[in-house]
Amino acid sequence: MNIHVDYGYYSINHDGEEVCGDRTVVKRNEKQMIAVLADGMGSGVKANILSTMGSTILSSMLMGGAPLAEAVEVVVRTLPVCSERGMNYCTFSVVSIDEQGIARFAEFDNPQAWIIRNGQVVQPERVLRSVENKAIWVSDLPLIEGDLIVITSDGAVNAGMDNHFSFAWNWDSVARWLCERSGLFSSAQRVAVELVEAVNNLYGGKPTDDVTAMVLRIMPEEPVNIMYGPPEYPEDDGFMVHEFMEAEGAKVICGGTTSKIVARVMNSFVETMPETGSDGVPPIAFMPEAQLVTEGVLTITRTGDLLEKYYETRCFRELDGENGAAFLAKLLVEHCTSLRVFIGQARNPGYEDKDVPLDLNLKMKAIDRVCDILAKQGKPVEKYYY
Repeated sequence: MNIHVDYGYYSINHDGEEVCGDRTVVKRNEKQMIAVLADGMGSGVKANILSTMGSTILSSMLMGGAPLAEAVEVVVRTLPVCSERGMNYCTFSVVSIDEQGIARFAEFDNPQAWIIRNGQVVQPERVLRSVENKAIWVSDLPLIEGDLIVITSDGAVNAGMDNHFSFAWNWDSVARWLCERSGLFSSAQRVAVELVEAVNNLYGGKPTDDVTAMVLRIMPEEPVNIMYGPPEYPEDDGFMVHEFMEAEGAKVICGGTTSKIVARVMNSFVETMPETGSDGVPPIAFMPEAQLVTEGVLTITRTGDLLEKYYETRCFRELDGENGAAFLAKLLVEHCTSLRVFIGQARNPGYEDKDVPLDLNLKMKAIDRVCDILAKQGKPVEKYYY
């Protein structure tokens, strides 16, 4: 795709339920991105199963190239209708973004998507289509950098019926909230979390429906480059440093010896900041040529831990920590669209009397883990060895 889409989601369950009846699915390849939010009727396990079925069918068919009408038709025909209410057991919102940056929406009984551009709501022309006698709203919109797309389940706009205040909370309320606050957050995930927490507060912490927000943010390319360890042969120091420094994007140097090599080659300096060490993570350092300078294996290992936990829980608390691993993990989550890693294969002098293969193995495993986590999130990763 020629544009980068930052994606985030966050859910809270109906009060008293152990699973969420909403389901989000995002799939992407080089040509398109498909994002689906499905809302199973009611709450709990049954709703979860139905929303999982609906989102899986839609995302798989659309990613496989099926026309939107065909995918919607299959879902409508496959999922049952409640005999008591005469309603489908699963509602859904779909947004498809192609390589030219055209977003196509299909919405069935979910709240209309919010599209925020330059602090204002943009509402593309919607066309009503009938699929299996169901009303599906479809629309197209060319996206530009900075656009924010927010899709929610109906629990996000129903909080007004149960809030503890004297005002109603509805679609327009969410629109105002997004226009006023979305610019304060640096990632799609931050917007999703803050919006759902705001809704949860309206429910008094006891939501009477599942609440999910799925957020897509159109952002500029933000490559990150990490130099990790010195090269195997000292005569390659200058070559490795210059390739690293010439790469476009943010610069991160990991390793005390590595930072000294960069300082020597660049005729610069590196200054340790002792007060920045915390939670068992060594202190960071300052260097004019880099956005971040950290210790090596310990920090990279801890960064992997934080990334795994974040992508499992979507919680920012530890990502906002004041140490090198948290700083690096936050950079890779919020300000990284692609990653290049310049990996030196020199052995650590501190391990000369120990098991050197184990030293190199741990070093490589630590950075490979970080790279694998980001690759699974759809971020291109390149590795260069020296």
